[in-house]
Amino acid sequence: MEDYIPGIELALEGLLEDGQLRTLALFDKPDPLEGPFFQETIYVTPSRLPAAQQTRVQDAVRDAVRAIGLQHGAVHAEVRCNAAGVYLLEAAPRSIGGLCARALRFASGNVSLEELLLAAALGATRPPCNARRALPAS
Repeated sequence: MEDYIPGIELALEGLLEDGQLRTLALFDKPDPLEGPFFQETIYVTPSRLPAAQQTRVQDAVRDAVRAIGLQHGAVHAEVRCNAAGVYLLEAAPRSIGGLCARALRFASGNVSLEELLLAAALGATRPPCNARRALPAS
């Protein structure tokens, strides 16, 4: 049986390395996503949530991917958060696509998300895979 889960929605883009989840980006979905279906919306990163709530989201996703046995590669997850907790909507061994993927750059802006994921798949775990995410200048 299903119930509607109220709250804010977020997407987590991650990389699993030997079963350890590394969060590459946490996206807020600022549009109110209410109703029986949802249109595509904008995503905002970095997340504006307090650090403690971001940690709860990351912990929920980490627990979910462990439960389904994922060990290596890309992870895309979507969650809903409300006063009762974090609710997993989706966790899949894939990366985010489209414009969201193009917004993510690593290693001072020189490495795309796709390049980072391919390098990780080929076993290159030292630069660029451990490179930090590059944020645009404000």
